Amino acid sequence: MNDKYNTIEVTLNNGHSAVWEAGKGEWDDYAYDGTIFIIKKSGAWVGIYNMTHVVSVVVK
Repeated sequence: MNDKYNTIEVTLNNGHSAVWEAGKGEWDDYAYDGTIFIIKKSGAWVGIYNMTHVVSVVVK
């Protein structure tokens, strides 16, 4: 598990947002390839966000 960060907040341009918490076992890794933001758990992609529709991503 990632001990440095606990929360990922993704805000979409339609006003909706998603909060992912490592402490609840929802994620353990993430990646960004320039066009999509990927949230991972045990190597599996559990969240995929097209950056065209994202206002911000905050990892804290």
